[in-house]
Amino acid sequence: MFENDLFMPTAAIATGSYCRLEAASPESVQARLKGHHHMMHADLIDQDDLLSQLRALGFEMPAGANAEQACECAVRGLDATRARALRGLVEQLLSGSATLLPTVRQAIDKNLLPALARFGRP
Repeated sequence: MFENDLFMPTAAIATGSYCRLEAASPESVQARLKGHHHMMHADLIDQDDLLSQLRALGFEMPAGANAEQACECAVRGLDATRARALRGLVEQLLSGSATLLPTVRQAIDKNLLPALARFGRP
């Protein structure tokens, strides 16, 4: 299987909580976003790509999470900074030339878009 240079393995979360939020300052989120724009050049965005892109923004989820679970984790505890970062990623994914696998698109449609709509525009 193809691994991109952004794959960041994380250990399963032992706290009993399904997801864990990492504290992030607006500056750290922006720095993470700036360094990861090149990942959108793939022809196909699969579940692993989505998870690694969410992790690159500071969202954590257990190893083996599927696209739906990853998106559920991303919207838990959403704040203004995380919503901006997530909105940027979603806009890149939906407007880019890469093809989203159906499970990735469904997870975005079901979880990320409604959460971002509730959060409103900055």
